[in-house]
Amino acid sequence: MWKKFSIRILVFVSLVILFVGGVNLMIDPYDIFGSPKIEGFNANKPEVYTHVRICKTTMLLKLKPKTVFVGTSRMEKGIDSANPNFDAKTSYNCAISNGLPVEYEYYIDAAIKNGMQHIIVGVDLFAYYAKGLTLVKFDKKDFEDFRAAKYIVSADVFLSSLKTIHTKNASAYLSTGMRNPLAVQDECERDGGHKKIFQSSEKYYFENLYRSGFSKSQTAHWQAFERILDKAHKNSIKVTLFVSPSHARQWEVLSITQGWTLFEEYRRRLVEVNEKVALRNHKQPFVLWDFAGYHPLTTESVPSDPKAKMKWYWDSSHYKKELGDIVLDRMFDGNFSGGQDYLDFGVKLTAKNIDLHLAKLRDERVKWRVAHPTDVVEIEAL
Repeated sequence: MWKKFSIRILVFVSLVILFVGGVNLMIDPYDIFGSPKIEGFNANKPEVYTHVRICKTTMLLKLKPKTVFVGTSRMEKGIDSANPNFDAKTSYNCAISNGLPVEYEYYIDAAIKNGMQHIIVGVDLFAYYAKGLTLVKFDKKDFEDFRAAKYIVSADVFLSSLKTIHTKNASAYLSTGMRNPLAVQDECERDGGHKKIFQSSEKYYFENLYRSGFSKSQTAHWQAFERILDKAHKNSIKVTLFVSPSHARQWEVLSITQGWTLFEEYRRRLVEVNEKVALRNHKQPFVLWDFAGYHPLTTESVPSDPKAKMKWYWDSSHYKKELGDIVLDRMFDGNFSGGQDYLDFGVKLTAKNIDLHLAKLRDERVKWRVAHPTDVVEIEAL
């Protein structure tokens, strides 16, 4: 009797596992198995948004891309790894919302192990002064070699599969790792338009990333940055560094909370670390671009009409793909998006030109504040 019962239990468990695995494989809620996408059934993958770290780690290990993008949500929303400046089949955007350098290092280590040749790093200020080592739950085990069975028979994945079936919500991410512009546009409209999300984002930066979550004494992220550069030199990997072109309003928020001197100190430190690591490895420093400043592209007017669409920005922190494409044209000498029409956009920073560059930004900030009194008043009201 006990033997029959045991056999029945074994058969039942096996059937459950097969059922769960079959559903997960068919629905593919995290878009990691390459299962066929059927409109009205499993084509949309909104669950990637709440499991983005697992999804991106898995795709990184599975795809083994030659070009990897790492950074924060600014890159996630604005940089398209399928841009014509790259081979879309061998590039992947691993940027993550609230990502910090300590976490980037794990992505980069995995990518180096899998044959990466080029890292493009968005070096955004708040990430290097974050008080914590990570801002979101982080599990080192996610970076172990990809094992499909780990996800196929997962109960958590099964719950995500159930939420994915027949959903009408747009996929939060494209297969390239970039946030889906259609989904971001839906969020923008749902939240009341650009002016409201500009103000909401600025309040978040003011209260959290530039204040309660900020620490000048935290060195872990700078140390991680230095290790990343060191590993790249030692493994003969190309690195391109850039400061994202956040809107001019963003830097007023920073100035209110931490002072303008930090804006300059940060750039000096980036240059210093980049050149110090290069000297130690007897190599040339990696190219470091700065797109954050005052330019017709980064000072776009913010419409009060909630239905109006901005050309270059989602909010004062996040730029659109259209501006990201110009950034990529500038960095890689392409002209697929008219990037060479903006030869004055972006500066390559070195120890030789940093002082002149910062002085120019200082002057341009004064002019912008005079020309945009309403923006200044709104931000100071924070």
